Amino acid sequence: MVGDHIRPRVRAPLSWHWPVGVSLSTEVGYQRARYAEDTWNWEIRPIVDKTSGRWYWAINPALERAWHGPGVALGIDFAPNVKVSYDFTKKITAASSTTATTATSATSPAFAISSSSSSLPSTSTSRPPGSSTSALA
Repeated sequence: MVGDHIRPRVRAPLSWHWPVGVSLSTEVGYQRARYAEDTWNWEIRPIVDKTSGRWYWAINPALERAWHGPGVALGIDFAPNVKVSYDFTKKITAASSTTATTATSATSPAFAISSSSSSLPSTSTSRPPGSSTSALA
């Protein structure tokens, strides 16, 4: 066993008819020190997303904090994330996402950005407007 994580999530009901989907996700997790230096961690992530036809976008910044391990001294890390995707068919979606972090440690810079693009078969069905189902969450 590597560890355990729990991620509850709540969202604004579709019946509110907001122009975008809004949800809040949090995660508390434990992993053995053999697999990660920080054995206990916590994350909270607001998610704003929108589906318009075949297009989907999501913005979901995360606040992350180690509770046990060397990362405790680093405090809270801010990690903004953005995703844009286009559904070519019900099974093929092209997506591009960018993740950044403000974490600092002996081996990482003060600010880092990574991005990825792919055109892979989608494992989910089409998202209803305001569904708040970001793959970055």
